[in-house]
Amino acid sequence: LVGINLWMFVGTSTTNTVRLSAKGLGKLATTTIGGGVAVPHPPFTIPAGPNGRSSGSVIALPTKMTELPGYLDRAQHQQHATTAVNALFQVSVRTAAMRLEGDFRAVALSKFAKAPGGIAALERQPIITVRNKITEEMSLFNEIRRYRPGYMEGITPEDDVAVKALYADSAGADKCDFCSVNRTALDTFGRIESKYCYTASNIAKYEKWHSLLVGRNHNSLDTNVEILHDYLLTAKKWFKAANKEDPSVAFPFAAWDIGPRGSASQLHTHL
Repeated sequence: LVGINLWMFVGTSTTNTVRLSAKGLGKLATTTIGGGVAVPHPPFTIPAGPNGRSSGSVIALPTKMTELPGYLDRAQHQQHATTAVNALFQVSVRTAAMRLEGDFRAVALSKFAKAPGGIAALERQPIITVRNKITEEMSLFNEIRRYRPGYMEGITPEDDVAVKALYADSAGADKCDFCSVNRTALDTFGRIESKYCYTASNIAKYEKWHSLLVGRNHNSLDTNVEILHDYLLTAKKWFKAANKEDPSVAFPFAAWDIGPRGSASQLHTHL
């Protein structure tokens, strides 16, 4: 954990968007793909409440992915809520099985010593799959993977000192390009600045419009809710500016990685 990488871009065809009929989710939905081709989906419904209108209740979801399948099973009595979720998402659990034998059994157990369940958990691993029925996007989750070699529940005092020293030693306009606004590129429409950040055009672009949102704080870990809020508002302004300059780009995307292991090429805070 040694740096925040936030980068932004907008695309013309790599992202799908969903359009729903004006009469609500109970009607036919279409997904608009790249060149404007509308692909119809089977109708799906959000159940109506006692007054004939869709329920607007807020559901407290579980805090761990591993609890999601069981939560949905137990929540069947909340008919409106669970049907709404199931109308949009398919949640399933599949078991990945293997045999650990001989000398490797002890090796595997030592590598995953912090994983609960021991050998039995390694030999039968539940894989949670969440599929978006509209966009066909899918996410996979296997809790065992969090316990791979290198896993830590928290940072040690020694590592904390080392990380702080790493940031301190790399800070300053004489050492860091991002600490100096003038040593960054500008988008064709200029630069957007705020209290906690500024934008800069990315020299090595993923997309036609791909820029950076650079924090004014060098240390990526010195971030709070107020700063994050400022980042998001500034990112929104950049998206609008890019779309105004080039109306063909309409699908915003932002990512924030931290440190070299998170693919950040600079320690200085940047999205």
